[in-house]
Order: sequence, then structure tokens, then C-alpha cells
Amino acid sequence: MFRVWLAVVSAIAVLFVITLSAALYWAAENVNQNFETYRHAAAAYERYERLAHESYRYFKSEIEGLTVDPFQPLNPESLDRERLTEALSNLREATLTLAESHPGDRDELHRIAKIGAFLNDSRYQFHDIEQLRKQGQHGEARERLTLYSSHRIDQEFQPLIDEALREHRERATQAQSEVDNLIDRSRWLAILDGTAAALISLYGGVLLSRRLSRSILALMTGTQQIANGNLSARVQLTGDDEFSTLAGHFNRMAEKIQKQREALEERQDRLEARVTERTQELLDL
Repeated sequence: MFRVWLAVVSAIAVLFVITLSAALYWAAENVNQNFETYRHAAAAYERYERLAHESYRYFKSEIEGLTVDPFQPLNPESLDRERLTEALSNLREATLTLAESHPGDRDELHRIAKIGAFLNDSRYQFHDIEQLRKQGQHGEARERLTLYSSHRIDQEFQPLIDEALREHRERATQAQSEVDNLIDRSRWLAILDGTAAALISLYGGVLLSRRLSRSILALMTGTQQIANGNLSARVQLTGDDEFSTLAGHFNRMAEKIQKQREALEERQDRLEARVTERTQELLDL
């Protein structure tokens, strides 16, 4: 029975350990997944932020070139355009790589395609405005430039960038929040699971200790009584554990010794009776 109790307590403790390990493994996997989401979102946010910065510099450079010096031709291979092209290329390549493992990010490619198409169209728009300027139609050139800047850039291009920045910022924030929540839940789960396992193990240990103490005390009391000559003493233990078996063997041994002693005393009484009888016969002679 003690083996059964010990096995039960050990099994419960092992079960709690396995449960805790499984929960922590699940939490670690989710933390890793959310961390990857956060990392990708943060990287995408930085790339869009760089694209927005380079776009601003490019548009500013082109608009200033068309308004400040009407006789200065635009440079088709300006450094601002090269930086903008590089930023857009980096964004497109990173998104393509990510889309291979995350099919849900393929929608991001459509937005990048729209941004790329707008930037390509801007070259033709600025070229047409420059042609008007060269033809001396400065008023119409300024009007088209103002219309393009206030309507196309501010109302079409800028919302695309702002939406991308907002989505990736929210995705990164949500992933970071999920990581923090998972860490907190894992911490509390470990505390609760460990506390429950400790309490159950302690309770099982107390029960085993009390049972063990009672059994040992009963055996010690029985042996002490036998040693003092009380052969009728018996160890009162019930159950089917090892101590009960030992108590049964002890009781049978005590019973056998008691019977042997009673038989010896009976023989001694008969012998004394015969001696007394023979002595009386001799006296009668």
C-alpha cells in the first residue's frame, strides 16, 4: 500500500511537471511566433518610414526645381531619385521574401505596386510640367504643379504611406503586447503549477509520514510487550501494505511462542504432579 501511495504522489508530481513543461513550451512557441511578427512589422515600419522620408526629399527637390529656377532643367538622375528607388527596391525585395513564408502578406505587394506605379507616374508628371515651363507656359505649369502636389501627392500617395505605417505600427504593438501577456501568463502558470505540485507532494508526504509513524509505533509497542513477557500482546494493523504483512508475521510468531510456552508450562505441571504423587507413595511406604 505504501508503494501505491508513493507511486500516486510521484505520478501526480510528474503530471504537474509535464503539464508545466507543456504549457511553457506552448508559451515559448507563441512568444517566438509573436516576436517574429513584431520583428517583421518593426522592420517593415522602418522601411516604409525610410520610403516616406526619401519620397518627401524627392518631391521637395522636384517641386523646388520647377518653381525656384524656371530656367534650370531637371536632373533625371538626381541623388534623391536614386535614394528613393533604392528604398522602394529594398521594401519590395523584403516583402517578396516574407510573402514566400507568409502568404497573408501578399496584399502588401499590391500596396507596394501602387506606390511604385505612382512614383513612376510622377516622373512623367514632372516631365510634362517641365515641358510646359520650357514652352514659356509658366502659369499653367505652376497650376498643374500645385494641383499635382495638393491632390495627387497629398490625397493619393501620402495616405498609402500613412496607412502602411499605421498598420505595421499596430501590428508591432499588438505582437509586443501578446509577448508581454504570454510572459505574464507563463509566469503565473509556473507559480500556480509549482505551488499546487508542492502542496500535493507535501500533503502526500504528511499522510505517508503519519501512516509510517503509526505502523512503526504499533510494531515497537508489540515487541516491547513481548519482551516484557506479555505473549498475548498482538500488533493491531489492518490493510494490505508491507507493515500489515509484517504485523501478521509478528502476531503469528507471538502466537506460536505463546502456544509453545503454554505447552511447556502444561508439561511442567504434569511433571510436578507426578513427582508429588511419587513422593506421596514413598511416604506411605
